Amino acid sequence: MITDKDIEQSRGILQQLIQEGTIITADQQFVDFFLTKAESSLETAQALFNISERLEMKNQLQLSQSYEAYMWVVNTAYYAMFYAATALLAKFNHRIKAEQSIHSLTYHALVYYFLDHNKKLTKHVLERYREAEEEAEELLQIAERKAREHVEVVKFELSKRREFTYEMGKIAERNKAETSIKRTEEFLTLVKEIIL
Repeated sequence: MITDKDIEQSRGILQQLIQEGTIITADQQFVDFFLTKAESSLETAQALFNISERLEMKNQLQLSQSYEAYMWVVNTAYYAMFYAATALLAKFNHRIKAEQSIHSLTYHALVYYFLDHNKKLTKHVLERYREAEEEAEELLQIAERKAREHVEVVKFELSKRREFTYEMGKIAERNKAETSIKRTEEFLTLVKEIIL
C-alpha cells in the first residue's frame, strides 16, 4: 500500500533529480514510440502465455510439450507497464535521463507527477505497477537460483525435492503470469485514456 510516507519519499527523490538535471523535457515523439512498445510488449506477453497453455501451439512451433514461458510473461508484461509509464511521463514533458535504477526512478516519477501533483493515477494503480516491478525482479532471482541448482550435482533425495519444488514453482509462475497480464491490461488502458 502506498502511504503518505511513500509519497513523501518519491517527492524528495524527484525534487533531487530535477535539481540534478536528471529529469529533462521529453520529445513528444517518445509518447507514440513508447506507447507502441508497451502495446507490443503486452501482445508478446499474451502470446507467450497462450503458447505456454496450449499444446497445439507448442506443436505448431515445434516446441517441447513441457515448454512454458511464465517467467518471460511476467517480465514482458512488466516492460509493457514500464513503457506505458515512460509514454505517460513523455506526454507531460518529463523524461528521466538515467541508465541505472531507471525502473525505480520511473515508479517514483509516476508517484510524484501523477499521484502527488495532479491525482491522474490512483494509489491502487501505482501499487499494481510497483507489484509488477517487484514480481519481475523476484522471478529473475528465482530463475538464477534454479540455474545454480541445476548446475550442482545433487543426491537422489535432493533431486526429488527439487522436482516437487519446481512443480510448485511452475504453478506459482503461471498464476503470477496471469495476474501480470491482467494488471498490465488495466494499466495500459488507463495510460491510454490519460494520454488520448
